[in-house]
Amino acid sequence: MSEQKQTLLDPNSLVEPQNVELHGLRFVLTCGACPEQYDVFLGDKQIGYVRLRHGELSVETPDCGGALVLEHEFDDGLLGQFESAVQRYGWIQKAALALLTAPGTKAELGDGDQSGKGAKG
Repeated sequence: MSEQKQTLLDPNSLVEPQNVELHGLRFVLTCGACPEQYDVFLGDKQIGYVRLRHGELSVETPDCGGALVLEHEFDDGLLGQFESAVQRYGWIQKAALALLTAPGTKAELGDGDQSGKGAKG
């Protein structure tokens, strides 16, 4: 069974939760709703975790329970899935940029701290 990939060129391509690639990152859908969540990879290495549950979006690095790099609280406290393709696209894009600029990820990309220690030391 091949893994589904979708390049984000148009927000309307994300009507339903799915695997996506953006800014060189691969977002692998691990749950489609309640919560909608993704493991995020740079090459073969997991660098992030994105989760939307109970109206709270969190983006952590390098995985679940790691350093929080982005969070947002939606007005709907029961929200467990993005409400539209445009909303999904916008927040996945913000998550990608937050992960790409996180200290540990910058080292993986060859920028900044080359010690590999990242933000946690």
